[in-house]
Amino acid sequence: MATPNRTPSKFLGFDLGDGESALAECTAESSGEPDVLKVVDNRQSFLTCIGRDRAGRVLLGQAALDASGAEHVFLTFKRRPGDRANSSRAIASEFFGEVLSRAERAGCDLQQSAIVVGHPSAWTPPEVEEYTAALAGSTGWQVRGISESRAAFLQLKETGKLTVAQLKSTALIVDIGSSTTDMTIIRHLTQQPLDIGHNALGGRLIDRSILAYVLAQHPDGARLGGIIRSHPHIYAQCEYLCRLSKEAFFTNEEALRASGEAAPNKQFVEIDEHAIFRVKLDAKGLDAAMQSPMPDLGGQSWAATFRATLQDVAGQCRLHGDLPRTVAMTGGGARMGFTRQICREVFPEAELILDTSPEFTIAKGLARAGRWDARAAAFLEELDPLCAKLPEAFRKESSRFIEDVVPPLADDFVSAVVMRGLIDWRKGTVTTLNGLEGHLKQLGAAWANTPGVRGIIETATRHWSERAMLHIAPAIQGLTHKYGLPYEALNPTIDTVTPEGIAIDVKDVRNDTSSGIGMVAGGIAGIIALKIALVVTPVILAVLLKATFITAAVTGPIGWVIGIVIVGAAFFFGKEAAEEKVKSIALPIWLRSKLLGDEKIGSACAKSRSDVVTALRAEMSKASETELTAKASDVVREELSRKMKDAVVLIGR
Repeated sequence: MATPNRTPSKFLGFDLGDGESALAECTAESSGEPDVLKVVDNRQSFLTCIGRDRAGRVLLGQAALDASGAEHVFLTFKRRPGDRANSSRAIASEFFGEVLSRAERAGCDLQQSAIVVGHPSAWTPPEVEEYTAALAGSTGWQVRGISESRAAFLQLKETGKLTVAQLKSTALIVDIGSSTTDMTIIRHLTQQPLDIGHNALGGRLIDRSILAYVLAQHPDGARLGGIIRSHPHIYAQCEYLCRLSKEAFFTNEEALRASGEAAPNKQFVEIDEHAIFRVKLDAKGLDAAMQSPMPDLGGQSWAATFRATLQDVAGQCRLHGDLPRTVAMTGGGARMGFTRQICREVFPEAELILDTSPEFTIAKGLARAGRWDARAAAFLEELDPLCAKLPEAFRKESSRFIEDVVPPLADDFVSAVVMRGLIDWRKGTVTTLNGLEGHLKQLGAAWANTPGVRGIIETATRHWSERAMLHIAPAIQGLTHKYGLPYEALNPTIDTVTPEGIAIDVKDVRNDTSSGIGMVAGGIAGIIALKIALVVTPVILAVLLKATFITAAVTGPIGWVIGIVIVGAAFFFGKEAAEEKVKSIALPIWLRSKLLGDEKIGSACAKSRSDVVTALRAEMSKASETELTAKASDVVREELSRKMKDAVVLIGR
């Protein structure tokens, strides 16, 4: 098997099922459907069965089940780690290794291949690691586990059964296997699947229930059942016949229910010299088996448990406010009519999609997963050099950003702080000129936290983001083309509430419908500009609230007004008395109005604006060189990283 430092040229998807198994292969460069290999019984889908003949030779598949005098024949040995692990783990490992050895003898180059094996989605990561390590044994093979439901999703997506349009909403994948039922929820195209499942709800339980029903109908069923259960080889063969009858019935269910006839099955198992086991399964028998309580399901029937599991999925979806609009069914159990009916009843508004070849869906999906992961690794590697360009891109546009934000802030400051403060003094709201400085500083602090200030910053930030993103837009567009991604896969989005609990108003985000690089830059920047503003705004507010800025912004108009007042007051008090008293005395309102008319307030504001622009530009230049540029770059880097990781599942052919 390929070593960790070697890039595999082929990927093997091994669907080790509890009933049937399959092996699919694809190359790293291929763009088509993975090939399903014939390595056991000259069949693409083969019985998960292993045994030995009297000479000790290993037998696989149907040959192991049919061999006369075969010893130690095992079926249904796929177990969750920790569940009868000592025996079942060794059997599964031997079966796994023997199948791959036969594949190698048939020409499969394992030295250049990576193996991806499926597992039920209910298994935990430590259990998956234990399972894959046991399968690999001491061979040195690299074996990676992928949930079977996720493999089904990849295969359905790649073959077009699940379209990108369907995946933009919410889709549910239901994979009914022999040992488990796995379910995967996909939300909004780029979200990774959320796996849930039922570890015991597999088709095998129905086979065993049919076997129990058949024995219960026979007058000598108790004795025959004892013989069957005491001989694992015979029990496995009988259970397999029940499975074949079940599959035959559901293949032609409508006609068999109408006629009342049993599903055709001429095979039999010799129990002893006096009895053979043969299954004649009609609708009555199947329904009785389906409705019987099953210990592995807590005393519930199979159908009731399946319905309850789907209802649990529906409940979880409702918590997110989005029931599935598409339900795709795969696995052998999808052929059972009642499972499709229950899906329709639980999700009546959803479109139901059936996989036409469920026996190969998982194996092909696993092979694709290996190939996609290799491509995804290269895809994500390209993020680093792209993101390395972000600080310089924002830095190049920082001077224009400063010019976008400083003049409107200065205008707003002069109007909301300087003009209002001077008018307040003229009206007598502020008693003395000594109190005017403190009043202006209070107005400045309050002004910095107004929606108007935040709006100015957000508008300037959006323009800054758009211009900066134009520098890296060609690289982003190149990635979408190179990996066959839809544009929206790399279009960063934001939540309406941040992890810190800050609400984001997205109603003003522009919907750029232009094409080309402008669309990439404008679309990305237009949406994440609000997110950038969330981290940039506090920095700018800190600048606006700095004592040095506030002092510089208010000192000018105060001194200018004092000068005007002294000149006017000197007429009444004399120059020396005016200079001494004017800052501390409460001048009459009529005198204030005479000394500080609208024209003089306008002149004071004009002079103040010039001082504010100079002071604010200096402070903003310092901040933009370091903190502002770094924070804006970090937002885009994190957003692109998140979207790229989400887009892995969409990497196409």
